Amino acid sequence: MNLSLDWMMPLVPEEIVILCALAVLVLDFALLRRQSPAFRAKALGTTAGLGCVAAMLWIAGGQNYEAAGMLALTPLTQFLKLVLLALTLVVAVLSFGARFTRHLGEYLPCS
Repeated sequence: MNLSLDWMMPLVPEEIVILCALAVLVLDFALLRRQSPAFRAKALGTTAGLGCVAAMLWIAGGQNYEAAGMLALTPLTQFLKLVLLALTLVVAVLSFGARFTRHLGEYLPCS
């Protein structure tokens, strides 16, 4: 039985995004519930933005996963991931001053 986690290495950017989305939810629902909406928007947007930047840096590091199995990791897919993460970062930054919902923690992980 092989207990190696090497098969998860190509999925690290996705794992970073998932962990940051969970961190945004926990921050909003557990820690920032009583704060002002402006402070919550800035804190949650910053957390989501940092997650996007961390995933972008991991992808830009240029890991070469030739034995990724069924996962298609080509330069085109890596570039498109970078583009989508950049757009998500823009949405997170634009949400700093947003006042369209009271449930910021539900909005930011979905962006």
